[in-house]
Amino acid sequence: MDRFSAVVIGCGMISENHIKAILKTKYASLYGVCDIKKDIADKVSIINNCKAFYSIDEVLKDKNVDSVHICTPHYLHASMIIEAVKAGKTVVVEKPVTMNMNELHEVLEVARKYDAKICSVIQNRYNPCIRKLKEIIDNETYGKVLGLKGFITWHRPPEYYTNSDWRGKWSTEGGGLVINQALHTLDLLQYLGKKPEFIKATYDTRVLNDVIEVEDTAEATIYMQDGILAHFYATNNFSTDSCYDIEVNLEKAWAKYMLDRLYIINTEEIKMIEHDEAATDGKSYWGTSHAILIDNFYSNISGNGGNYTSIEDAIPSVALVDGLYKSARTGEKVRLEIQT
Repeated sequence: MDRFSAVVIGCGMISENHIKAILKTKYASLYGVCDIKKDIADKVSIINNCKAFYSIDEVLKDKNVDSVHICTPHYLHASMIIEAVKAGKTVVVEKPVTMNMNELHEVLEVARKYDAKICSVIQNRYNPCIRKLKEIIDNETYGKVLGLKGFITWHRPPEYYTNSDWRGKWSTEGGGLVINQALHTLDLLQYLGKKPEFIKATYDTRVLNDVIEVEDTAEATIYMQDGILAHFYATNNFSTDSCYDIEVNLEKAWAKYMLDRLYIINTEEIKMIEHDEAATDGKSYWGTSHAILIDNFYSNISGNGGNYTSIEDAIPSVALVDGLYKSARTGEKVRLEIQT
């Protein structure tokens, strides 16, 4: 196979990042786009000179299609992954892979039965600053990790929800801020720290009470192996979309990821050692790592090496989201069942 023939399903905002990543990689080609809104599918297909589809059934029946990119509302992810895998397609799926652990177990069972290749889009692990920080932690350059914290303060106005027929609802989004905007921060905390074992959390709807039924603010303490604690706070009620703010306390220094830069701080100096590239597609805070991850995925399944985040790699972030919601509802410290 020279190139994987790919179709992007769901032509919302994030689909642009997937389309441009497919057009950029030498291991895949954009065969088509799909949306249940015919006018939108037609418009995007014309812009990108590719085929238009109007249902996932059409896509999966087309023998020319090798892979699908699922960029649809959250409640469709699990069923679409399963359908695509059974149809023999490789899959790239936007976060969250599924809305909860029950759905993820169903998807994993099918994926393993069919030995499917599934890429989970948790692309921020590929940001240059995160890669550098992970290297520092793994090599114990400044000693062991003692603690972590992750803050995300973004802005989502009422129109973000009222202009959508699925956002802001438990049944279709699976939650609010936590599952949508803050999932990447939760994933990075566990990726940089130790395996998470428990979580104690709260959530609230502080500003958008009259607009959404889900949360717009949340906080949590994540209990990791070796007694490490990670502290998490997130809100959609800030005045703008701030950059990620993650700090790792190491034995001999602090590592601070903020303003798209990585700083090492000790008693003698503050030194900037890495920075992320400015985003050219989509939202500035989405970064540029969609293209890196998607290229790695197609390179890998083409037999040319390259690592990517698989569906198994997404287990901790889904477990953290699921556990956070359960803890907030019950008021209890919840054990996280993270098994691969």
